[in-house]
Amino acid sequence: MKWIPALAALLLLSGCSPSPFDLEVSGPLERPVLEMRRNDGLIRGGAVCLQQVHMVAAAPGVWARAVPDEQATWRLTNPEGGCTNLRRLAYGQPVQGLVTAAPPRPLSAGVRYEIWGEGAGGLRGSAVILFENGAWRLVPER
Repeated sequence: MKWIPALAALLLLSGCSPSPFDLEVSGPLERPVLEMRRNDGLIRGGAVCLQQVHMVAAAPGVWARAVPDEQATWRLTNPEGGCTNLRRLAYGQPVQGLVTAAPPRPLSAGVRYEIWGEGAGGLRGSAVILFENGAWRLVPER
């Protein structure tokens, strides 16, 4: 596994600014694991404070956050607006401080999944992951 610079990572800054996060994706088809690290020159290896995470089957012109809960692949939110410090997020596992708004659905090989997240301080962004040839990988967004 190698660390991927976060231009394509989970929490991109608004606009074209590079993100202060690195993202790694691993695990079996049924349970991808996202490992996140802050890498902003001030904090190296620190946790990401997430407020919400949305995962959907990627589709052109569809924003993950706008997909209704009943159609989402998986969704975690904090209805009170607080955030939870995480370095690792395993698909389908509950996260203390976040509420499951859409339960995890079975995942399929060859399907691109978009993950959109929002964190403290207005940080938000997305990544697309794909399981093929027996492994998860980050792919360029549409």
